[in-house]
Amino acid sequence: MGQIETETKTEKMNQDILPGAGFKELAEETLQILLQFSQELSKMATDLAKSTDEENVAFDKLVDGLQTLTDGIKTVKTYLDLGPMAHIESLEQGMELALTELLTAYQAGDSQKFNDTLTQLLVPNLDGWTCTGIPALIRSRDC
Repeated sequence: MGQIETETKTEKMNQDILPGAGFKELAEETLQILLQFSQELSKMATDLAKSTDEENVAFDKLVDGLQTLTDGIKTVKTYLDLGPMAHIESLEQGMELALTELLTAYQAGDSQKFNDTLTQLLVPNLDGWTCTGIPALIRSRDC
């Protein structure tokens, strides 16, 4: 009897998270959180460019946050089954470029290039997600 109860609970949980009537609302809530999160990451990147954090704790937190942001966006796009969106693809490519440049500068110990990458590539990209990218994803969930 325990197995039947477990299957019933599992089926109920799956019904709650699978795409359906409430899933678009869940996607929008997730995107609203990612919108706020992208703003915080932009501030964190700006602060990091001004800091002298020798232990790189802030850098590690920023990288973790960027991974969370990109994973969240990819997950929502997958579940909403969105087709190609040129602006979103451009922001994704910009994020990838910024991360590559940032890691290269970090590994080389080039603090000037590191700070320039933060302020000239990463922050504008995050601001793009905040101002246009995530809002476009929120609007697309209604299609």
